[in-house]
Amino acid sequence: MLGQTIFIIDKEKNILIFLGLLDENVEIKQEELSNVLGEIVSKTINLRVNSFLEVQINEKNYFLGNFDKIIIVIQHLKEESPPEDFLFELNQKFLTEYYNILENYTESDINKFKSFLGTVKSILPKYINRQLKDLADIGSEPIIGAMKRDDYPAGISDHKKDEVFWNEARMIKEKYPANFLEGMIFNLEIYLSISSTQNYKVFVDFSNYPEKPIININGELNRELGKNLEELLYFYKNWNIKKPPHIIEIIDELVVVLKKFKEQGKLKKTSEIPKNALPDLIPLPNVNNLKK
Repeated sequence: MLGQTIFIIDKEKNILIFLGLLDENVEIKQEELSNVLGEIVSKTINLRVNSFLEVQINEKNYFLGNFDKIIIVIQHLKEESPPEDFLFELNQKFLTEYYNILENYTESDINKFKSFLGTVKSILPKYINRQLKDLADIGSEPIIGAMKRDDYPAGISDHKKDEVFWNEARMIKEKYPANFLEGMIFNLEIYLSISSTQNYKVFVDFSNYPEKPIININGELNRELGKNLEELLYFYKNWNIKKPPHIIEIIDELVVVLKKFKEQGKLKKTSEIPKNALPDLIPLPNVNNLKK
């Protein structure tokens, strides 16, 4: 879904000329409407033409485009902000269909704009399908830049393993809150916060590195993603045992994937992880310093 409700405001007359429901389950309270629209108009006074703004009013989310003659406002769920080019196309379609009326209309003519809802619904599938395609393509190519990687053509020698494991864990603990499980430096519980309402624990076991690590997420998140991580994460899917990615690269890639799913409204809200339950972001010391 790209939105729940669409509003169009005539900038010259400062009045609402079109209101359309994109979600039949949404209720519009008339007593709130004038207040909401008043706030939106005030926020566009200093906004450049052909620019956009995300606003929250009365705990509801609105994405607006400020165009030459009209302001287009989409009320949407917090996780589902519509793309800018969707509003650009709505503006072009509206001006094409109603330019003559817009230049010279009376209050009784406003009903003529109602037919625009059909136009909106006709172009919605293009953007919804594009969102679905974007998600379907995840895993087919890198979505983050690769780090400099080390070569292990014959694996990692026993005397080198502790140092390699330590550095892999250190990179993670410098960026994400994480706990060692059972005191093992290669077995981590990592906390990922994608938003205030999407928080996850990821379990990583890289005891066989440079072989592919074992990564576990909870079943609910796995169902929401619709695919296993080997399909969604390019670096994980294309693991090279002789020149493997760093573990932090897999975690970073997972974070980007989760954010993409969140933007498309594909992730449910989770319980917030209490701050006192999160480990501190304290990086591990360099292993060379411990040897001194």
